[in-house]
This record gives sequence, structure tokens and C-alpha cells, in this order.
Amino acid sequence: KYASEGLLLSRTVLCRSLIEVSERGLDQVHAALGVEVASGDVAFADETPTPVQESKKGGPKRAWVWAYANKDGDCFFDYSESRGRDSPQRILGNFVGYLHDDGYCVYKSAFDPDKVVHVACWAHARRKFVDAIKKEPVFAKEAVDQIARLYAIDSQAKERGLSSEGRHSLRKEFAPAILASFKE
Repeated sequence: KYASEGLLLSRTVLCRSLIEVSERGLDQVHAALGVEVASGDVAFADETPTPVQESKKGGPKRAWVWAYANKDGDCFFDYSESRGRDSPQRILGNFVGYLHDDGYCVYKSAFDPDKVVHVACWAHARRKFVDAIKKEPVFAKEAVDQIARLYAIDSQAKERGLSSEGRHSLRKEFAPAILASFKE
């Protein structure tokens, strides 16, 4: 972009400039966003591996990008070289409410069960049933279909433009029967 405007800047200058801007202002914005995400009564958390620079042993090291969000859609990302409790405790240490996660054991061990209720993730559960279709096609397919019926409730809520309270009411009306059938 700069070159197209006739300004030739080296990669070093661009990188140093970005670091300078980040250190002088974006860190404060980033920190404020983390506080915002953790201040509600509902949060979402997930972590994903990412390769980083070459290690001394050869090959890339593995680090983790932790993603946190609130029900308003605000997102916060945290980089860590650990998949342990450090990031969840640092970001959601004062959180009180419902934490929607994939069931990874760190989330349960990082928080006081009297303050944080863990909410299961249907997408992660569904993935296991999809994998099981190869070995147990009848029952696994039935489970995937039941989960699709749960997703259809949210699709209907979205089509109708319902608020989160309206979506909650729709879920309370239709999900219990689906969940009872699923459990059976």
C-alpha cells in the first residue's frame, strides 16, 4: 500500500512502527477489551494450537491462542506458550457466571465451581458423533440428527429476529423434548 503511494519503507521500519504503536496504545485497548469480555455473566472460551519459531531441537514450537468472547460478540485473544491454567485464570480470574467451553479439563480446574457454571458445547459433542458414524452409523446418525433439531431452534429464533430472551423462551419450549429423546 505504501509503495503504491510512492513511499518505500523497509519491512524493518514497518515492523518497528507496528511494535511502537502497539506498545503505546493498543495494549491499553487490548486490556480493556479483556476486562469487558470477562465482566458479563456469560463467557465463551476456546484454545487452538499454533506453530511458532523454530525451537533449538528443530521444528517449530507449539504455542496456544486462547479466544474469549461474551454474549455481545466482543472477542479477546490471548497468546500463551502453555495450554495450562495460566491464560484462563489470568483472563477470567474474576469471572462469575456461565462459561461455555469444550470440556477441556483446564477450564473446570481453573475456576471455583460456586462461581462458574460450565456449559457444554454441542458443536464439540456433535463432532464426536460424526466421527462415530463410520463405526456405528445408525445410532451416531440419530444423535447428529437430534443435535440438528436443537440447532434448528436457534435458526428459527434468528429468522424471527428474536432477542436473547426470546431465543431462551423458544429453547425452553422445544429443547426439553429433543433432549429427552436424545437421552433415551
